[in-house]
Amino acid sequence: MPVSEKATATYKGAKRLKHTDSWEKSRFIYISPDAATINTRQDNGEWTSHSSSASSEAQCIEVTGPMKSFSVSTGNMSLAGIGVWLDGNNGISVDCMSSRGFSGVTLSRVSSSLSQSMRRYIDYDLIVIEYGINAMSEAQTDYSAYSKLMIKSIGHIKECYPNADIIIMGVGDRGSKRGTDIITMPTTYNMIAAQRDVARHLGCVFWDTREAMGGENAIVTWANANPPKANKDYIHLTHIGGRKLAEEFLKSLNNAINK
Repeated sequence: MPVSEKATATYKGAKRLKHTDSWEKSRFIYISPDAATINTRQDNGEWTSHSSSASSEAQCIEVTGPMKSFSVSTGNMSLAGIGVWLDGNNGISVDCMSSRGFSGVTLSRVSSSLSQSMRRYIDYDLIVIEYGINAMSEAQTDYSAYSKLMIKSIGHIKECYPNADIIIMGVGDRGSKRGTDIITMPTTYNMIAAQRDVARHLGCVFWDTREAMGGENAIVTWANANPPKANKDYIHLTHIGGRKLAEEFLKSLNNAINK
């Protein structure tokens, strides 16, 4: 039947990476204060209507079966869409919540009630938290105040998702200019020490990203590699560098699990 809803979103598979062109399960999580009709469609098939009751709690529509695209549409203006999860029926599903320039301290504002409501449909076994490099500076050597804020923020995430283990990734190596040379920013050590304190206080696992990169002046080696594994800002990794770091992280994780 024709759909006349005012809001429609379509999600499609990609061919750039392996195993991302199709999936088996689509879930749309939303809050609908008023009764609503929500339509979904797999690939180019017919639209299917779903009746939603009025509720302040998170609700979920799940559609199964192999698909390469998924669409959701509604005309209810009071409905708030939280997100769409596209997953397989086995293996590991990863949600990446990237925020450029984010220090991490405002994680304490994540809604506890919404997280609890969503856990009926989407829960996590492991949460990996990586922040801090944007909170560093050349001049600041004392990060105890930042450490206290992160204890509050990550402690709040532990309360929101009590079933999840948490790994805190330390900051990677960051460059600092000294004359014509680039060296490791000296205050990197202070930030890593503060992050270790956060992990120790909360009983979380700490992974030393900088050591995994190679330690002292690793960012220079990575930026000058061929092909480069880091950008010439001597802070951010390239896609190749990110893949390399992910491989090291996975080795560490598997080693810990096997032990």
